[in-house]
Amino acid sequence: MSKMFRFIAGLVILAVGVAGLALPLLPGWALIFAGIAVWAPVFPWARRLEVRGRTFLARHIPGALGEMIAVEEAPDPEDRVLESA
Repeated sequence: MSKMFRFIAGLVILAVGVAGLALPLLPGWALIFAGIAVWAPVFPWARRLEVRGRTFLARHIPGALGEMIAVEEAPDPEDRVLESA
């Protein structure tokens, strides 16, 4: 029953995602990726596709998967020593 529910839910999400590519209101690619993520525990090909997508995101888009990005702190202007003319 769980596999059938996942298949149908993934299919519906994927179909709405494909429709979202043409409709301006729906986020097409996000729904397509969500549908594949729903299928990933059931279908090995969907799991491999999800892993490849996560690897691509981690490699090319910093912070896309939630990891923190180290940001250099700006120097405090009060710490500056002004030279007198």
